[in-house]
Amino acid sequence: MNNKELLFSNSPEKYHSILKSILKDLEKNNIELLVLNDSVVRCGNFIFVGAFNSMEREIYLPIKRKFNSWFLTLIHEYCHSKQFIENKEWDLETSQAHYHIDLWLKGKEFSKEIINEAFKIIILSESDCEKRTYDFIIEFGLKELTENFDNFVRLRNTYAQSYQLVHKIRKVPSSNLYTDKEIWKLFPNKIHVGVIKLTEKQWEAFENE
Repeated sequence: MNNKELLFSNSPEKYHSILKSILKDLEKNNIELLVLNDSVVRCGNFIFVGAFNSMEREIYLPIKRKFNSWFLTLIHEYCHSKQFIENKEWDLETSQAHYHIDLWLKGKEFSKEIINEAFKIIILSESDCEKRTYDFIIEFGLKELTENFDNFVRLRNTYAQSYQLVHKIRKVPSSNLYTDKEIWKLFPNKIHVGVIKLTEKQWEAFENE
C-alpha cells in the first residue's frame, strides 16, 4: 500500500474529495507528500507533527495519530507549500532564517540583527500559514475537526508566537506549551499575522511552562 492509499484507508470517506483536491494540487506543483509511520518529524532541534521541505519539495506527514490531528496537520503543511509556490523568494528567506536559528540553538553565534530578523521572518511565516489554514477550514466547513474551534485558533496563535520564547530562552520549549489551556487561553481567538507584542501575563505563562 503506497502513501496515498494510506491516507484514504485512514480517513472517513466524507473527506476523500478534499484529500483528492490537495493531492491533485500538490502533483500539479511537483510537490511530493510522504506519509510516515510515526507520530512526529524531527527537524534539527525541533520536533514537529508535520513539515514542509521546500528544498526537496516534500511534505512529511506522520499519521500515527488520530485522523483529526493528522488531517489538520496536512492542511497546515499544504498551506506552507502554497506559500512556497506563490513566493519562492520569501520561502528562501524563511529557509535561511530556520537555518540560522537551528545553528544558533546549537551554540553558533550570529549578530543580534541576524537572529532578530530570523525570528521575525519565522513568526510571520508561521502566522501567515495559520491564517491560510484557518481560511481553508472555513472554506471547506471543517470546524467539526476541532474539539472547540475558538480554542483551536487560540492554540494556533500560541504556536506561532512561541518562537518569541525560543528567541528569549535560546532553547525549544516543552510540548506543555501547546497542551496547557492556561497558556493558550491568554491568546486571541482571531488569527494574528505577524509578531504579537506579548503582555506580561503571556510572557509569564510562557516562561513558567
